[in-house]
Amino acid sequence: MILERITLEGFLSYKKKQVISFEDIHICLVNGSVNGDPNLSNGAGKSGLFESIPVCWFGKVGGRSDKLDSYINHDMNEMYNEVIFKIDGNRYKTIRTKPRNSSGTFEIYYDSESKKLKDADWHIVKDRNIEDILGLSSLTCNSTIYLSEREAIKFINGTSSDRKDILRELLNIKIYEISAKKCKSKAEEFDKKITINLRLIQSKKEEIEKEDEIKENHDEISSEIPTLERKIKNIEKKKKKIEESKKNIEIKIEKRKVILDQIQLEEETIGEYEETISNRENKIKRNNEYLENLMEKLDEEIKNKTNLNIKKETFEESIQDLESEKESYKNLDKSLKEVKGKIRRNSNQLKEKEKENSSLNTEIKQIKKLLDKIDEFGSVCPVTEESCPVMDDSYKGKYIKDKQSILDEKKESKEEILSDIEKLEEEESKLKKEEEKYFEDIEEKDRISREINSFKEELNNVKDKFKDIENKENEYKSKNKEVGEEEKELKEEISNLKNKIEEHSSKIQDLKSKLKDEEDLELELDNYNLELEELREQLEEKNNNLQELNEKIILLKNNLERIKQIKEDIDEMLKTNEELSIQKEIFLNLTSIFGKEGIQKAIMKKAIPFLEETSLELLKIFNNDSEKIKIKFDLDPKTSSGDLKKRGGLDILILEEGREPKDLKMYSGGETVRLVFSILLGLAKLLSKRSGKRHETLIIDEKIAKLDKRGIEQFSEIIDTISKWYKKIFIITHIESLKEMFDEKEILINKTEEYGSIISVN
Repeated sequence: MILERITLEGFLSYKKKQVISFEDIHICLVNGSVNGDPNLSNGAGKSGLFESIPVCWFGKVGGRSDKLDSYINHDMNEMYNEVIFKIDGNRYKTIRTKPRNSSGTFEIYYDSESKKLKDADWHIVKDRNIEDILGLSSLTCNSTIYLSEREAIKFINGTSSDRKDILRELLNIKIYEISAKKCKSKAEEFDKKITINLRLIQSKKEEIEKEDEIKENHDEISSEIPTLERKIKNIEKKKKKIEESKKNIEIKIEKRKVILDQIQLEEETIGEYEETISNRENKIKRNNEYLENLMEKLDEEIKNKTNLNIKKETFEESIQDLESEKESYKNLDKSLKEVKGKIRRNSNQLKEKEKENSSLNTEIKQIKKLLDKIDEFGSVCPVTEESCPVMDDSYKGKYIKDKQSILDEKKESKEEILSDIEKLEEEESKLKKEEEKYFEDIEEKDRISREINSFKEELNNVKDKFKDIENKENEYKSKNKEVGEEEKELKEEISNLKNKIEEHSSKIQDLKSKLKDEEDLELELDNYNLELEELREQLEEKNNNLQELNEKIILLKNNLERIKQIKEDIDEMLKTNEELSIQKEIFLNLTSIFGKEGIQKAIMKKAIPFLEETSLELLKIFNNDSEKIKIKFDLDPKTSSGDLKKRGGLDILILEEGREPKDLKMYSGGETVRLVFSILLGLAKLLSKRSGKRHETLIIDEKIAKLDKRGIEQFSEIIDTISKWYKKIFIITHIESLKEMFDEKEILINKTEEYGSIISVN
């Protein structure tokens, strides 16, 4: 990976947008100051500049928070982070944005032509992630590209156990630890299933032990059933025989009941006949009484007939006289209608004239108002009718004259309309007087009509009374004839009914004689019913016993079937346990394989020789091909007593000719610089090789080794040596004397309160 450009805005101490190009940089010191004072370099933003790289790629940096909002400058509401780099000959651009308290974005772009940066043609990458492109994770990035104070010191100065854990994480061995735990959990899960199945098998075997007892009960009950079925059959035969005898008795009783019903029916019929005879005799009597009453009333009506005739003639004469008088008013309605039409037309004309008069009054009033305004303002605009100082007197005179002429015409029209209104009002008065006269004649005509109607009504009443008397006479004649005929029919009916009564009485005697032989049937039927009830009770008892036995047999059969199923279940569970045992063994083996003593240790053992060999090679180069001092990595560290450490670990031992091996921590000052950088750069080469990518950018924080005067010289020599291996080397420092040793590019970062950190490249 070769770093080409970083763009920052709103990131940590960087408020304003900063674009830093690294195209012309090989080795570069990164210095800082606060408000222009180089002695105050802490917090200037030196580390923040390069921490922006892992934050842009992975959303975090080692030793800091995983929350992106914590990287946004406290005076800003959004962070923008852009990193452009080349790897394996291809150029990529990554952009991360993050508004405060809101979701951010991360995008990767690819320069399809791999031209110069200024001519880049960017296309978004959708099918790859940043880890695939770099071949690094967030953790390995911090030990391969960026040798920071936080991460490097942990590996150099940490405990043996901490150092081993760091190496395990860097080599991504943790995934095997997780796999080992999952395999162990899976093996335990299979073991639990096997144990549960064994318990279930034991429980089911206890149920199988009851099989012989169930079979014995089944055979015993099965032998009782045939005997019980024979008893039930005999009872049913006896019951059937009695039911047949009972049925014959019931048939005889039913026949006897039919005869009794016939006798009752005949007696009821005789009663109905006798009642009908009585009704007919009473009806003859009522008819005779009705005729007598009707004759008495008719005699009185005939006496009043003469007086009614005199009244009838008087009413007819009066009606004739009034009809002659009414004829004189025959055309009155037509004349009244004509007068009303004239009044209506006259009224409409009057309204039209009044409307015209009102409109003229309004127009006259407006013209007068306008003339008054001209007197008041001196001149008036002919369009707006408001004061208009620009009009001259000649136009004003003509305008007043025109308006006065229109006003005179309107007044003449008004006088003509007022004259027409006066004439119409006089005409209306005459027509209304004529209308009143017609109304008086109509009232007289209505009085005559009411009197005619009154006489006609009286005449109709008299005629109705005549007609009523005639109807009563006809009714009497008709009723007299009708009653005579009805009386004759009723007497014949009475005679016929008496003959029928004699016939039905004779029939009743014949039916009663048939009942004498059937008197003891009810007693015989009761005996049969008692005997049947006893048999039903016996049959019910036996059937209940049989049902109980059958239910027991079914239950026992179900138990035997269940035992059979249990045996099959046990066989299946034993088979399952065999399969589970195989799976358990597989996962136990995988637990061992993925465990610390398995593939994890194998990876460590394979990585350690490469790390050791690379570190020794670097140390030899740094020591001018001298092999007096060597580095040893011990994966099986021992205690002072010679026993293996319980938690294991990774010791870094320094071997010198003629001396006992010493732990790296026992070295201090300038002599440690070569050792520290040999180990860290060896680790970076190991991780780079595992990633399969070439990482040709190195960022070093000089604080990872304590630099005294001799250490500074050694550090300078190391940088000079490794400059052949890396295309770009950035050294974050606060040591002024280093500037004299590196005369190439320098990045200066000055932090101010107003603008934040400002970068300049010299």
